[in-house]
Amino acid sequence: VLGIVVDDAIVVGENVYEYRQKGLSPIKAAIAGTKDVSLPVVFSIMTTIIAFVPLLFMPGETGKFWQPLPAVVIVILAVSLLEALFILPSHLAHLKKETNKNKWVLKLEGWQRSFAKSFDRFVENHYRPLLDLCLQYRYITLSAAVALLLIVGGFGYSGHMGMIMMPEVAADEIEAGVRLPVGTTPDQAAKVAHAISSSTQRMFEEHNLYEVAEGIKTNVRGQNFIDVEIVMLPPDQRDITAGEVIALWRDNIGDIEGVDQITFEAERGPGGARQAISIDLSHSDINVLEKASAAFVERMKAFSNTRDVTDNYNKGKMQFDFTLLPQGRNLGLTSDEVGRQVRDGFFGALAMRQLRGMNEIEVRVKLPLEERKDIQNLENFLIRTPDGIEVPLMDVVEVTQREAFTSINRRDGRRIVNVGMDVEPANTVTRVINMVQEETLPQLRADFPGITWSFEGSQADMRESTNTLRAGFTIAMGLIYVLLAIAFSSYTQPLIVMTAIPFGIVGAVIGHILLGYDLSLVSLMGVIALSGVVVNDSLIMIDYANKRRKEGNPIYTSIHEAGIRRFRPIILTTMTTFGGLAPIILETSSQAYYLIPMAISLGFGIVFATAIILVIVPCLYLALEDIKLLINKGRTVKQMDVSKTPKNEDPVLVDK
Repeated sequence: VLGIVVDDAIVVGENVYEYRQKGLSPIKAAIAGTKDVSLPVVFSIMTTIIAFVPLLFMPGETGKFWQPLPAVVIVILAVSLLEALFILPSHLAHLKKETNKNKWVLKLEGWQRSFAKSFDRFVENHYRPLLDLCLQYRYITLSAAVALLLIVGGFGYSGHMGMIMMPEVAADEIEAGVRLPVGTTPDQAAKVAHAISSSTQRMFEEHNLYEVAEGIKTNVRGQNFIDVEIVMLPPDQRDITAGEVIALWRDNIGDIEGVDQITFEAERGPGGARQAISIDLSHSDINVLEKASAAFVERMKAFSNTRDVTDNYNKGKMQFDFTLLPQGRNLGLTSDEVGRQVRDGFFGALAMRQLRGMNEIEVRVKLPLEERKDIQNLENFLIRTPDGIEVPLMDVVEVTQREAFTSINRRDGRRIVNVGMDVEPANTVTRVINMVQEETLPQLRADFPGITWSFEGSQADMRESTNTLRAGFTIAMGLIYVLLAIAFSSYTQPLIVMTAIPFGIVGAVIGHILLGYDLSLVSLMGVIALSGVVVNDSLIMIDYANKRRKEGNPIYTSIHEAGIRRFRPIILTTMTTFGGLAPIILETSSQAYYLIPMAISLGFGIVFATAIILVIVPCLYLALEDIKLLINKGRTVKQMDVSKTPKNEDPVLVDK
């Protein structure tokens, strides 16, 4: 915001300076100059504030992380407006001319005058001829601009640019999560943990990783989960990334006997999910769902850039289901009674409770250990009927054996199995998702009719966030249009001003390409903020042209003069905005990684849009007037010779 906050002050100060060059006193120049640009300055700040408002309503953890940023920007912009319209003019009106200046001040003023003259020569010798040429061939110029939009837009939609949830941040902690079969004994779990720890240490020795890592931590959770963690040194103290370590680790561990699944992950930032892609599969038949999820996992493993493809279909221990037979009912037995007797025999029936000191002890009666530890003894287990008769269990029930589930996951009342995976490189996630949606999932449905799916995890977060941003962007654009329509008392001129927005987006995309960053949700947030900032320069130019027309100047001369006279404040506001964002763009610390894509969108978007605005906006202005005149009078705007404007009549060119 440091670069944006001075924009309105630059416009006011430059306009006051122009009135001073016309010979007005400081007080009169401050009043006239501020009054002249007060309306466009107020509306430019309002459009910028409106563009930041949608960022306040981002959903989820991502929204909570980013909400302070737009809140601070909005407050600062509101205060800067008061400063530009009231405090700054007062300072400019009471500036005193120093008589005794030291040599350094005189030298600084000399450099300032030299720069101002060079700037004016650039406007006169380069920008003026370019503007004349573009206005003369305005339809060719506009066609070239549209072609540029189509080229960059086509490149963006072609999939060559990756789209990720959040910027990739260098992680300091890397974890391997191991899932063992349910029922694994502690000795077996310890054996697997030792094997993983040993292979990790070998990797450290072979690749000399002890110089870039602080150590290895191993933790056994329960009986079937093992976590192995590598703690790395800070990113600026090592020459290997977390992703490269994971690749080495994955290849080094390989397949370990007794392991169901193993996943690798690096520490991620706000809004990031554990895996890049997460898909919920659902079916009314649990057996079909089991087969479909297994088939889908195998098909996703066949992709060249998918890693750690896992599902949460975690079966537990063997389970015996008893179904009461008709002969059992004839003997007066019920399912509850049969279940109670089996449970009492194997798990114990409560016989009594005893108090020993302050503790209550339960005494249970159960079968001897020799009879309980062998499941085959079920065949010899006797059930007592209500009449006191003992009959074999197998005579009154039908026994079926199956694997139990350690957990049952449901969504909207339907059982689901979640399949997750990582993708390398991260910017190919969108490409993988498109292939899965267009080929893999339809084929899965053909093989398993009735299967349904939904993208969850980071993709669900991305979908929710982008939908919110899209709605907020639409509302913001509508409000900006309304404000501009009020400012210009026109329904068409706001469209000219808002043409800066798509060119700003083009600049944002080009900036990401040049600096090697993937587009992310943070980039989109920057584009939305950019939409309010980038219209300010064209607003000031159109407002100036309208005022010249009200004074009786021809259309062609008015817009040409607007380009020349507003060149200085437009360039200065662009330079200050980009200069304020440059430290973030060039920052290398991991703390700034989340802000860099937003800064790129704002900085490069404004620079590119400014270069286009100085040419395209005047051409669009004349094209719109051509249409009006063609409809009403059957002619277009008359071209005038503006190349020989005397320098002493142009305040921009007066010797300072």
